[in-house]
Amino acid sequence: MPGTPWVIDQGAYMNAQQARLLAYMAINGQQGVGAAGHLKVSQLGTPGASVQVAPGSFAIRHTGTGADFEAYVGKFATAETVGLSPTGASSRTDLIIARVENPYAVGTGSWAFPADAANGPYWYIRAIEGVTPATIPDVKTWNATWSAIPLARITRPASTGIVQDSHITDLRTLVDLAGDRITIIQPPPAQPADPDPPTTTPTVPPVAQQVWTGTLHLSAASTLARTQSAWIDWPAGASFNVPVPAWAVECDMLGSFNPQYDDDIYGEIRLMFHTTAASPITFDRNTTGGWQRDNIPVVGNFQIPAALRGKQITVKLQAHMLDPANHLGTLKTRTGVYLGLQLNFKRSPS
Repeated sequence: MPGTPWVIDQGAYMNAQQARLLAYMAINGQQGVGAAGHLKVSQLGTPGASVQVAPGSFAIRHTGTGADFEAYVGKFATAETVGLSPTGASSRTDLIIARVENPYAVGTGSWAFPADAANGPYWYIRAIEGVTPATIPDVKTWNATWSAIPLARITRPASTGIVQDSHITDLRTLVDLAGDRITIIQPPPAQPADPDPPTTTPTVPPVAQQVWTGTLHLSAASTLARTQSAWIDWPAGASFNVPVPAWAVECDMLGSFNPQYDDDIYGEIRLMFHTTAASPITFDRNTTGGWQRDNIPVVGNFQIPAALRGKQITVKLQAHMLDPANHLGTLKTRTGVYLGLQLNFKRSPS
């Protein structure tokens, strides 16, 4: 419906939603901390029953009702100290988060009104004690409605009141505005012949793109038997925890895997993006015997459903063998075997 954009002259009224939209667009819809070291969680100088959170800036997407394309930005000007209660008879995992507590917004938590409406405060560092699972990756896993970002996960053994750096797992992400996120990632359509230098402008629209990369050294000995006909997760540990941008609708995957083989092999590998399998890649190698090193491409393309956007998901490798009667070899990992993966998250303006 018609409204008043940011910004109109003569004192036209601008509302909070427009200001949050401006913040969202300024950070390309990302959330996290502003730079390395910002809001880093660490033990006290002398370890005790609290943790210290370094000063720094943050961006947090607004998750309230009707709050699409809105974000909060701010900073903690000084270090914060957050207390934690001792653990009981068993190990416990706690989350340290930065949370915006906006009592005027619907659908993002019920918060008390501050004594000073003009100055708040409206954002806090909070400790959420007793979260599950122990490997919880994100505050959204605990409560998807909060406007919040994770800073650290703290897992301590039973009967412990002290927090040490060895208990702390850093969960921060970097907003990272370095570089241009808008680029042409597809070749332009055929154009009429042009002089050099060309003067015709490509007609392909720009596509938002964000690249994620990961590399794993799969040095533990693991063998895929020639009789393994069903798809299995292989090799062990060949998986990545990948943050999916909130705006992404599609993902291209490109990588490589260099296992060894000891005889004729024939089979397939594929990537699993959360619970969706990519098209399989066939490998077919013939050798007269003796260990050989292979290099198998790893590719895939996925349409990302709305339920996975802005979440952390698992991307893993699977494999199986074909025709074991005529292909007597096995695949094996050992020192020097790597899986490298590059994910290009995309969204066109359409």
